[in-house]
Amino acid sequence: MATANAVHNGTTRIRRATIDDASRLARLFDRLGPETIQRRFFALRRGWPPEIFDSLAGGHHRLAVVAEENGEIVGLAECIGGSGETAEIAVLVEDRCQGRGLGGALLQSVLAAAAAAGVRRFVGHVLCGNVAMIRLLERATRILRRRTADGVDVITFTAKRAPRLRAVSPALSEISWRR
Repeated sequence: MATANAVHNGTTRIRRATIDDASRLARLFDRLGPETIQRRFFALRRGWPPEIFDSLAGGHHRLAVVAEENGEIVGLAECIGGSGETAEIAVLVEDRCQGRGLGGALLQSVLAAAAAAGVRRFVGHVLCGNVAMIRLLERATRILRRRTADGVDVITFTAKRAPRLRAVSPALSEISWRR
């Protein structure tokens, strides 16, 4: 499940996260600006506990994909637990890489991987002021329900069309991404 695509002066590759990504995820989080942290986690925060990166890298009822450039992780999309055919989706892109379509590529990649695992319906919790994420979901998914509580939009959605993986390995370890 991997992608290689020329982006600016380098190559961005999207692939399934592994436990070996924990230290690179920690470095990604250290590079995040306060606004990005606020939009993703709904609070300003620093000093992440080390075990969070093991969890983000996979396991604990998570399916995660990462985007990497020049050996560093610059984006993360997660499909978290859920019951039956519904799971929560979250997307995070490093500040300097935002606005290039990477969030959409990560979203499509994690939706495809989740669909392969039988998940068909998703929920996203998005700060009302996170216009970029709300527009991405409106553009890239079929929204079934949207409700707002305490400044957070809770958006239930499905993929617009059945996402497809172009696998290069039987284990779906690579995702192909073409903008």
